[in-house]
Amino acid sequence: MKRLELNILRAGVLLLLVLTGCMSLPAGLSAPTHFYRLEVPSHPASDSAASAQPSVARVLVKVQVTDSLLGRFMIVARSDYELHYQDTERWAEPISHGLSRLIAAELSPYYAAAESTPTSSGFSPDYRVEVTVDKLWGTAKGEVVLSAHWSVNDSRDNPIVFGRREITQKGWDTGDYKDLAVRISRMSADLSLAINDSLAEAAQKK
Repeated sequence: MKRLELNILRAGVLLLLVLTGCMSLPAGLSAPTHFYRLEVPSHPASDSAASAQPSVARVLVKVQVTDSLLGRFMIVARSDYELHYQDTERWAEPISHGLSRLIAAELSPYYAAAESTPTSSGFSPDYRVEVTVDKLWGTAKGEVVLSAHWSVNDSRDNPIVFGRREITQKGWDTGDYKDLAVRISRMSADLSLAINDSLAEAAQKK
């Protein structure tokens, strides 16, 4: 009788170990990593570009990010003082490259040409837009935050106009990182409009 009880106990322990193994990843493996990219919104950020006569100016856009945004991890701000870097949710390209590409694409209808760095050889811009992004993340409260400042420089890199914008959008479903990428893409398009206003101001001062 005792032997039967012992065998039942051993079988139970073995079953528990098997079930535990099924619920965990095999040794040496980790959770799958998902990669996201910024994309130009399917709807234009503004309808004014369709009717406005494009400027003959050529624009070069360069975006850099602060140290807290380096790397490709998507970020969630758990509080004003704590940032959590998502190991399995990452950008498919350096975020500075994605933002440069998107902003240049949003500006292109307004100008003779708008390119982002690294640019094609021989491109000689009339204006250089230098953008620094210091906030780019979702929050534990379901917000998405994008903050940046920039300068519009002439062809010799002399500053003409400075600008700053912080955009906060509510309603993010925390943990939906595809939606985070979509929202940041749309907010970057809104940022492009503010940069375009600075370019217009620079043209008046030049």
